[in-house]
Amino acid sequence: MKLLTLSRSHLFFTKMLQSRLQKLFTKPSNINILPMARAFPRLPNGLNMKIEGLQIPFDEALLPQTEGVYLVGGSIRDLLLDRHSIDYDIAVSKNPDLFARRLSNRIGGRLVRFGKPGQALFRIVGPEMVFDVTAVRGTSIEADLQERDFTINAMAYALDSKIFIDPFNGRADLAAKKLTIVSENVFEKDPVRLVRAYRICAVYGLRMDPDTDFKIRMESHRIRESPPERITGELIRIFSASNISETISQMARSELLFHILPELKETIGCTQNRYHAFNVFEHTFKALSHLERLQENLEAFFPKAASQIRKSLHEKSFTLLKWAMLLHDIGKPVVRSAGPEGKIHFGGHEKTGAQMAADICRRLRFSNADTQDTVFIIRNHVRPLFLFLACKNPGFSRRIKIRFFLRCGDYTPALLLHAVADIQGKSDVPDLRNEAFLSFARDLVWEYFEDYLEIKRQVPLITGFDLIREFDLAPSPIMKKILGRIREAQLSKEILDRASAVRLARDMIGKRNPTAESAEGTLRG
Repeated sequence: MKLLTLSRSHLFFTKMLQSRLQKLFTKPSNINILPMARAFPRLPNGLNMKIEGLQIPFDEALLPQTEGVYLVGGSIRDLLLDRHSIDYDIAVSKNPDLFARRLSNRIGGRLVRFGKPGQALFRIVGPEMVFDVTAVRGTSIEADLQERDFTINAMAYALDSKIFIDPFNGRADLAAKKLTIVSENVFEKDPVRLVRAYRICAVYGLRMDPDTDFKIRMESHRIRESPPERITGELIRIFSASNISETISQMARSELLFHILPELKETIGCTQNRYHAFNVFEHTFKALSHLERLQENLEAFFPKAASQIRKSLHEKSFTLLKWAMLLHDIGKPVVRSAGPEGKIHFGGHEKTGAQMAADICRRLRFSNADTQDTVFIIRNHVRPLFLFLACKNPGFSRRIKIRFFLRCGDYTPALLLHAVADIQGKSDVPDLRNEAFLSFARDLVWEYFEDYLEIKRQVPLITGFDLIREFDLAPSPIMKKILGRIREAQLSKEILDRASAVRLARDMIGKRNPTAESAEGTLRG
């Protein structure tokens, strides 16, 4: 049952409440009643004041004019929070295009126009600052602010009179760390604001106003009307924030997450084998939370390699690693099977999940590079565990680790962090098997940085040209396999010189020059 938002009209509210209560008591009462939203106020005369100590962080002499010019939106929010910014939003009462051209000339910036006629945004990218210039919407700055999304973004500063304009008490909400929508139809006007609400909460550490949360729950389906590029822009900024596992959980509770990623909903209630204490959905969020803790406390878990990990994984890497963690097990519900004794299997879930993740990234218009990174992590996220099991065998050789490093390349640190968090997310109870893997991963990261990266600098003992010259072998996938095997042997110190490399190549392809087909048969044998 959907509960409607309160009207500003007391008469309308009274009639609606009577109607809803009548329906409520004529039906079974096993329904969770959500809190009703507040009646959003009509625009008051405006809370206009001067704020002592409020200083604009750029020289106002740069502006072509100050009359009818306002600093607005996020610029004011960040100013009140004393957050450094180089991006400034300016609303101009008249001729914003002329104002933008003059400002661009004054600061030596590059002017770019976005948007439709009548809704144009002029971006001026200067050497040290970026200005976004728009026209004041409506008949006044107060009317403009009424069209904005949240109260903390609906503030303005008049650059001529030095008056602070706050018609929706955004400053008070900011002080209370509360996110409140400006009007009842804020999400209808722009559904991307549904995701932006969670992004702002994540970035600024705010809590959702109950009525705003209610409104999102009721209108989360609207996100499907939005351009995927804009959704992705907000998602990336969420995953770039700290402590986002709770934010993503809130998005799941409002169903917004599942309107964006319906594949994730299938993981709810998907039970796992005896090594997992949680179903797939629960495990995903446990693992995501552990990954964030690792990011914040690398020195505690990787005391010897923390600095190298941070150098190798920039902020964008951590962002995509968290994104990949959210999607890493979406293939499990698809491939889940149970044996005769009820033992649960997820064979090939990493490959299925990687393909599903590729489809999701394309659907959301991720860049090719970000899609490739996401897919690689998901496709290979079980490889560290397979390596751990292989290293426990009596016949283990150093070459197995070298092969892992060669195949995973620069992704190795990210994969190992992912694997550690994945294992930690299996259960809240300490487990000796899991602890053994965590110790193995800690040592493997150190070995990667201190050993592998050093020996990797060695010049290959043999090249493709050598194979062509020595064996008349044409370029082919077989040649790539031979070169890979020789490189493994070299870095594992199984062979030390070119002559040994040539002998190994001869053993692999046979003493006679083979065709590609027979060579492939030899390799497979």
